[in-house]
Amino acid sequence: MRYGRLLAFFLPLAATPFLISSTHNIINAALARLPSPELTLAVFSVVKSFTNALKAPVLVSGQVTAAMADSRQAYRLTTRFVWTVAGFFFSLLVALGYTPLGGLFLQHVMGLRDPEAIRLGYLAMRITAFLPLTEVLRDSNRGILIARQRTAFVSAGTLIRLLAIVALVLWAVSTKAIPGTQVAAITWTGGLAVEALIMVGSLVLLFGSPARAAEGIPRRNDRRLTIGYVFAFFLPLAVMNTLRSALQPLVQAGIARGAESATHALAVYGVTWGLVLNIAAPLMLLHNAAIVFAPSRSHPSWPRVLAFCTATGAVMTGLLLVLGLTPAGYFLFERVLGVSPAIAAEASRGALAFSLLPLFWGMREAYWGVMMRTHRTRGIGIGKAVNISVVGITMVAMFGPLRPVVAIPPSIVGALSLTLGELTETVLVVRTAVREDAAGSA
Repeated sequence: MRYGRLLAFFLPLAATPFLISSTHNIINAALARLPSPELTLAVFSVVKSFTNALKAPVLVSGQVTAAMADSRQAYRLTTRFVWTVAGFFFSLLVALGYTPLGGLFLQHVMGLRDPEAIRLGYLAMRITAFLPLTEVLRDSNRGILIARQRTAFVSAGTLIRLLAIVALVLWAVSTKAIPGTQVAAITWTGGLAVEALIMVGSLVLLFGSPARAAEGIPRRNDRRLTIGYVFAFFLPLAVMNTLRSALQPLVQAGIARGAESATHALAVYGVTWGLVLNIAAPLMLLHNAAIVFAPSRSHPSWPRVLAFCTATGAVMTGLLLVLGLTPAGYFLFERVLGVSPAIAAEASRGALAFSLLPLFWGMREAYWGVMMRTHRTRGIGIGKAVNISVVGITMVAMFGPLRPVVAIPPSIVGALSLTLGELTETVLVVRTAVREDAAGSA
């Protein structure tokens, strides 16, 4: 296994998160140029946050097919399972979008009081209810493309989605024919549908059909698959995704409660975390390198895969260290991003507090991938649960008993808490993988 092959495989995947983040920026820019921008931005951000939280388990479908669909029969069973999961969450979101439950939810759970805000929320929810279906169609087939090492088609699909969204947004802004929340919901849901069709079309073009593509995937399973076995693989990853979606609201709530000026602290944290995400976004798909190239930790390719993943995270850690330790960070925040000098100075310190997170993240992704490939995902879910617990405990301690001793700005407390949680999760995942390998060889 050569590093050049790993790099050629991973570079298109690394570009994909950047393209995806661009689609969300385009949607926000469109909302800002449509009637009632403040109201539509606020309403759509609410709809987007709870929709992402509710449908988080659906995002596991790509890992399910990449790690388990190694034959036509396995492909059919795994896709039947993920479509069943999608149907459940589709039904849940339809109930919110098309019944009075949605209004009650928006008012009493999400805190929207304005009748117009609730009306606009309904308009969005009736479209975003279809997201579980479009995401499963995209992710399950994207998993097959990744397993067949055709990652260039993955990034191409996201690029075409981006172009389709730009075209729709330009039309919507020029005509102002539909409300902003509908524009955002259509571009989000419809853009994913376009990307999903590109994934399916790529598999048909390359292999004749998705099922036929699965027949050429190297063996993933050492036993006959059943729905129960697939569910046991899926559940820890679904829990992990749900917990991960809850992590940022937890940190933001802690910062707001621990700060004298919640607005300032949240602004600093938001700017810093946004930068960290932009830098570390490629790591989100890094586990696929291990799924594809490292059947187990005893395989000869594992040391190179681990080194590649760790080095990828280390490069991003180095970039954050430069931003945190040199004037480059302050320049970036104040001159490029346009924040105030006070926010820029604190955000530079936040970049330093976050600096080790990509290193831990990169190593963890390697172990995640090999655990997915060997179908031992229980440790992944446990690791994420411990992570979020450590984050919560750290923030409570830093804003409580330790506050008189350690005078750290709340935004920095959030950054350090997340980094410590990531370190704890990484250590736990590594220990779990090593222990399970030792138990399997005993």
